[in-house]
Amino acid sequence: MSAAGRPIKSALYAPPVDRDMHGWRKRLQRMDCSGLTAVTVYDHFLTGRQDPLPALAAVAMATERVRVMALVLANDYRHPVITHKAAATVDVISGGRFDLGLGAGFLADEYQAAGMTYDPPGERVGRLEEAVGVIRALFTGDPVRYAGEHYTINDLSGTPAPIQEPHPRW
Repeated sequence: MSAAGRPIKSALYAPPVDRDMHGWRKRLQRMDCSGLTAVTVYDHFLTGRQDPLPALAAVAMATERVRVMALVLANDYRHPVITHKAAATVDVISGGRFDLGLGAGFLADEYQAAGMTYDPPGERVGRLEEAVGVIRALFTGDPVRYAGEHYTINDLSGTPAPIQEPHPRW
């Protein structure tokens, strides 16, 4: 407990996925029993050794208690429809323990290595703001029709329905 009487929250990055999945799951189970609040996976091409979304689903399957966190997904690396579907799926797999972190992307070297255009900060943030609106709308379960500067959605309903209502924690 903290001096203010609130539980102390702590998180660690998940160990990188490797061929010894039995050992990987055992490490995660020890983390789950340790009192940690969350296990996280980050979204980087150059330093990341795993795709965060399937890794988080695997973390959820190997644990029972800890929150599983995307810390953070770079918006430019995936379309918001795909981000929504993956987030909702991981939330269901985890039994409602998923936290979605989104960012505008910031490592120019990663964009260059992936052959992606590294737009000015204002444009990346604008895309992120628009993506957040699309993702939130998809979590309503109602058909989404949206035409923005960066994204167009034509009568698409977001599925699956997440466990957390109205959507995973942000």
